[in-house]
Amino acid sequence: MKKLGRIIRELIRISIFKTLYYNYFSSRVSRKNGGIIIIYKGASLYIEKGSKIIIDGGKFMYGYSYKNAISYKAPSIIRILDKSNLIVKGKFIVEYNCDILVKDGATMEVGADSYFNCNTFVRCHKSIIIGEEFLGANNLSIRDNDGHKLNGIYKATPVVIGKHVWCGMNVSIMKGVNIGEGVVIGANALITRDIPDACLAYGMPAEVHKQNIKWER
Repeated sequence: MKKLGRIIRELIRISIFKTLYYNYFSSRVSRKNGGIIIIYKGASLYIEKGSKIIIDGGKFMYGYSYKNAISYKAPSIIRILDKSNLIVKGKFIVEYNCDILVKDGATMEVGADSYFNCNTFVRCHKSIIIGEEFLGANNLSIRDNDGHKLNGIYKATPVVIGKHVWCGMNVSIMKGVNIGEGVVIGANALITRDIPDACLAYGMPAEVHKQNIKWER
C-alpha cells in the first residue's frame, strides 16, 4: 500500500498531458534507447521550429519537486531557440524554478545521473557540455557568454564541465571555463578560469585549495 501511495502522489504532481504530448506527439522531442521526458505541473517548454530536445536513454525529470514543494508556484522554463539542441544522455533531474535558455544555433549537452537543484540559471549561446554525475546545488549559474556587448564586442566561448563534479550553492560558472573531473566547487564561488581534475576550489574568483580529493554522493 505504501508503494501504491507513493505512485499516486507522484502521478498527481506530473502534467500528464504535457508528458504524453512531448513523448509521443511532438516532433521537437527525439527519444532514443528508451529515453523519456517527465514534465511536472507548472513547468514550461518552448522549442522553436528546427530545434530539438534529444533524450538518449534514461528519464529527463523536468520541473521536479519533492512532495513538500509546490512546483507550479515556482515553475521552471526551458527555451530552445532556432536551430539549437538540448541533448540529455541518461537520467537528468531539473528541479522547480529553473531557467534554461539555449540560443540560436547553440548546443547544450548533459551527461547521465545529473541534477540541477532549484533556481538554476543557464544561458547557452554557443556550447555548454556537462559530464555525467553532475550535482548542482541551488542558485547555480552557468553561462558561456557575456550577455551583452562590451566595447562593441560580444563574446560566447564554450564551457566544458567534466564527470562527477559537485557545485555548492550560489556558484557562478562563466564563459570559456573548463572544469576537470571529480571537482568540488565550494559555495559562493565565481569560476572564471580552468579548474584541474580532482580538486577543491572556492573563492571569488575561485582558486584551488586542495588537490587529489575524492567525493561521494
